[in-house]
Amino acid sequence: MTKISRTVRTALAGTAVAVGLVLANSSPAAAFTATDGMEPPTNVWTFHAVGAGSGAGYTGVGPHGGVRALHIFGKSPGYAYARRVMFLDDERDCTASVWVDPKANSVPTAVNFEIVDPATNTYINLKSVTLSSAAGYTRISTAFLSPKANVDVRVAVGTSVPGATVAATVDDLTMDCTIKR
Repeated sequence: MTKISRTVRTALAGTAVAVGLVLANSSPAAAFTATDGMEPPTNVWTFHAVGAGSGAGYTGVGPHGGVRALHIFGKSPGYAYARRVMFLDDERDCTASVWVDPKANSVPTAVNFEIVDPATNTYINLKSVTLSSAAGYTRISTAFLSPKANVDVRVAVGTSVPGATVAATVDDLTMDCTIKR
């Protein structure tokens, strides 16, 4: 009887290990990378300004890579931002990054890198940094869990210094995502 119990226990233990290995490997992460170098002919970015003297648009001056970038400028108390939709088909763990070059500003440039749920217009994640004009191109990144839908990616530029104007060039958006299937 002891020999049968040991045999049964050994068989059950072996089955449990095999089932555990199958379950651990049956859900591999599906990964993808989406990029946007702001290059023509894509015109997927929209531009928004709040306050007089603020604005945004495409520029061929000083891109990080390629021939075109975004130019965003904000005059206090206003600001401006560029926005685009990233199309996601399922809930995903993502990291998004963008390169920002503050221009010859006399005051620090406040930059918000925003991931927004367009269905509710609420932040999924927000990364705020302040850059000096000497910073040159700086990579800003943020990690987030996306909803089971698209996300808005926004880059906003402004300053809290009364009457001051700041500007930045924004380029080379990358979004790396994984999903368990």
